Amino acid sequence: AMAMVLGMSLTSFASEGSTIPNPNPTTDKAPASGTSADKGTIAISGVAANDDESESTISVTAYQIIKARYENNKPTDGEEDSGKFSGYEDVYPDSGVDFVDTKGELIESSITEANLAAIRAYIENQNVVGTEMNATNTSGEYKAENVPVGTYLVVISGAEGKIYSNIVVSVQYVNEDGSSEQVESANLYIHNGMTFAKVQENPTITKEIENVSDATEGQKDDDKVVANTANVGDVLQFKITAPILHYSGNYPVFKVTDTLTGLKYKYDISEGNNYRMSVNAVDGTGKKTPITGYTIEKGDASLSEEALANETQIVLNFVTNNGYILKEYAGQTLEITYYATIDASAAQYNSDPNKNTVKLEYTHNSNVSGDGEKDETPEDETKTYTFDLSGEMNGSTTESMITKKDGSTMETTKKALGGAEFMLYQKDLNGAIIPYINAVMNDRVAVSSDQNAAMTTKVVSSADNSNKGAIIIRGLAAGTYYLKETKAPDGYSLSDHEYVIVVAPTFENEELKECKITVDGQDLFTITKTNVTNKVEANGVILNTKLSSLPSTGGIGTTIFTIGGCAIMIVAAGLYFASRRKSSK
Repeated sequence: AMAMVLGMSLTSFASEGSTIPNPNPTTDKAPASGTSADKGTIAISGVAANDDESESTISVTAYQIIKARYENNKPTDGEEDSGKFSGYEDVYPDSGVDFVDTKGELIESSITEANLAAIRAYIENQNVVGTEMNATNTSGEYKAENVPVGTYLVVISGAEGKIYSNIVVSVQYVNEDGSSEQVESANLYIHNGMTFAKVQENPTITKEIENVSDATEGQKDDDKVVANTANVGDVLQFKITAPILHYSGNYPVFKVTDTLTGLKYKYDISEGNNYRMSVNAVDGTGKKTPITGYTIEKGDASLSEEALANETQIVLNFVTNNGYILKEYAGQTLEITYYATIDASAAQYNSDPNKNTVKLEYTHNSNVSGDGEKDETPEDETKTYTFDLSGEMNGSTTESMITKKDGSTMETTKKALGGAEFMLYQKDLNGAIIPYINAVMNDRVAVSSDQNAAMTTKVVSSADNSNKGAIIIRGLAAGTYYLKETKAPDGYSLSDHEYVIVVAPTFENEELKECKITVDGQDLFTITKTNVTNKVEANGVILNTKLSSLPSTGGIGTTIFTIGGCAIMIVAAGLYFASRRKSSK
């Protein structure tokens, strides 16, 4: 007796996302020899076309991914393998996806949507020819007969306005009573496979932020980065993906609408730059085919991509003159990448993210005109956070900002000082200064492509009585920054201290949980999703002391020197005449 658990695969497949009903194991079986001569039948039900659609557009293909293993296989020319059944094995052991262990038993946790998608991509990349399944009747049952024992990945394509899930079906060995957990090699039966097609409820469209190398789990949805931090003025890359639907009628609908908040579309193909949109169809192997012919819309007008620069909404229509330009790519994935800049004039700060949303408009049936079959996906979104050092949140100014004050007095309440100048910068791995050029400083944008010019960028403590002395800097990503005074207010000495400012956000469920901002290791304030919590106001104070008073021309200073000089001359003269008298005597 051998513990063969392929029969369990039918139940496992159902529980891992493909929802295949567990067939009745006591029916539809036939005696088997336990050799490679054994064959069976697989059938797929529930592949339904629209009432007014020809079934000729639908294809159902099965690819064997698990096969029976037979010992002592020594076939002679023109003869079937004569070895006896001894278990199961993977058809593609080099694919990186293992469905069967070394004992010939199914790995129950292996039948997942992700693994089925991965093995499908591998098969398509290897140009494997599957078993074409011929339709036997108009009720939607597709059947393939005389197929070897094993498990098959079934791919259904070409259905009008539908996306079918990857499904599996098995022809397996069972005992006389129909059980499959302890299969007796001397008394085998073949159990044919039957399953039902599963249509995805609706197509989905997804968005992610590209090239974010330091994202934490709290910023990710699966492996997609959907939340990040960035500086005002930074250029971000976004990627949109959606399944390409099959349409055969005269009224297709396929339109992508992307809306930016706090960001603007970036287009720049000047020398050394390549900020432009890329639109591709991606097949299961990852091969990309550029898509052209779509229209960029703004209201009733069409735009060039160049005209999209600085726009806050991108609308791509893949239907032109009722012609569906994605028709030949049905079943593949639409991939759109583009760039956007965080806009200083419209950016949201702290716990208010700069959102980027996308949706897909489509139809369930391109043979029907009007809005009756039209639909749209739920919006998917990304969130980009940027922070400030002003302590401002939702329009309310807190007292916990970095403030310039008079440190020459011992009084508890220090005098706020306006007019001090500072430079904000970061450092590379070698400690070299990197001038910070993208912040919003003193409510103006400090952006320059000239690094030397950026060295002269000033952050000036406010002279406004409402927040006098405040050093207002907005638009910082997570990271470590340095602030150093470059010019003190008139009458005060220059501070040579280098203040270390750390912006440290944490994320949970793809949203900002909190952001701690510290100065020299001490909490300045903590930003949470709904409020700003002040910690220690004094730690955000930069002090200057008054300079000593200098003497002025004609004042008391020169008088003192004059009197002192005269006194010295008188004493010297007295000593001189006293010595003359002694000598004369």
